[in-house]
Amino acid sequence: MKINRKTLSLIIASLCGTSASALVGQEFDPSTQAASSGRIGDTASSSSDPRVGNIRSVDDVVPFSQETMHPVSFHSPVFHVPGSMESTGSCGDSQSSSCSPCGTASVCNFDSGLTSSGCGWVETDAILWWGKGITGTPTILRGTSPNALPSIPIAGGEDNPLGTNMFAGMRVTAGKWLDSDKNYGLMGRVFGLLSDGGTTTVAAATAGNPNSTGIGYFDTFIAPPGPAVYLTNIAVPGFGANTGTVSVANDLDLVAADASIRTLLIGDTKGRVDLVSGYSFLRLDSAYGLTSVVTNGITGDGTVDGTVTTITDSFRTKNTFHGGHLGLMNELSCGRFTFSMLGKVALGNMNQTAIASGSRRIVTPNVGTTTSNFGFFAQPGNIGTTSRDQFTFVPEAGAKVKYQLGRGQFGVGYTLLVLPNIAMAADQINHNVDPIVGTTTPARFATDTFFLHGLDLGYTLKF
Repeated sequence: MKINRKTLSLIIASLCGTSASALVGQEFDPSTQAASSGRIGDTASSSSDPRVGNIRSVDDVVPFSQETMHPVSFHSPVFHVPGSMESTGSCGDSQSSSCSPCGTASVCNFDSGLTSSGCGWVETDAILWWGKGITGTPTILRGTSPNALPSIPIAGGEDNPLGTNMFAGMRVTAGKWLDSDKNYGLMGRVFGLLSDGGTTTVAAATAGNPNSTGIGYFDTFIAPPGPAVYLTNIAVPGFGANTGTVSVANDLDLVAADASIRTLLIGDTKGRVDLVSGYSFLRLDSAYGLTSVVTNGITGDGTVDGTVTTITDSFRTKNTFHGGHLGLMNELSCGRFTFSMLGKVALGNMNQTAIASGSRRIVTPNVGTTTSNFGFFAQPGNIGTTSRDQFTFVPEAGAKVKYQLGRGQFGVGYTLLVLPNIAMAADQINHNVDPIVGTTTPARFATDTFFLHGLDLGYTLKF
């Protein structure tokens, strides 16, 4: 086989990494792109790009320059390895170089040495939620004057529900994809809410507000039975006045966690819809306390003047849920924005416990102190602990918009959590009271649908 000078020049150029025109003595054209360096086999190791050593297939490298058509020239050393991340591009920081202005790469990279494309994530949220108002509490009343029977509701009952203030808490979500194509992943969440649990004085007669006050109840002793008021502040012209205070404590604590498997149902580089299935745990505790302190000052009513009567009622409930959940999770990306939604329903067993207790302390001048282990609504017939199990379901829905800055995303969202057939502390109060005999009907479970909803302010980091 006869080899001419031009063919020999091409062979030597291929081996030495120089242009053929330089070898054959032609004038060098600076616009012609030369080979990267060295021999063809040395190209990967000699490149300054640290990712070259992780090239996985021939398709990862452009075989020749589109501009020069030189057989040993390559594009710039930015190899489009599926799943690799670039620092520039229309999709923003930490986005794939191959993604469009709307959407991100649908694969993640497990090779060492390559920048991560988001195979794992951690999301923290400050949650600011509000709850459904609690209407089963006793009604605190006031009168229009110091000696008028209280009749105007100022706290509790249907007109003034408790627990409508904001609850603050935190939620942490973490997950990781199990395969490079993000078809399957694991995800876990833990979140909780804590109320202040403080005690508030809602009724007291002062110099600036001398009107009468009291606690409403349904008297079963009188004939016929009907509404009545336990007086804490009342004045009787010519005989003196009773003075006192009414304090209310309302507390709610929520702790929940779940673990899920995410399975891709449908999706592309711009969005995806996943099936979410797994295990859910939830614990909601509520408490209601009512304390009245009355100092007797009415002469001739059968009670020694100066006698101090303190009555305390305490009602608590514990709701513990274990079950499985099933739902859908959606993510849609466009540039730096990501919109996500979650909807799921958990089904399982709810263990409910109700605890009622009370105390009564009477301090009589020059006589002494007497105590009893029951209060006003917590009577001997309903004090104690009662438990039961009930099958129920817990729906949850949420949506969030995130904006990417650097490697993280800041987001704002909304969550709705519904708790059907939940036992709240105030709902366990029986308003039928016999103040003379001191008994009420036995304790029973009263349930209601309770819900929490509000804002989520979070930060997401993918790694």
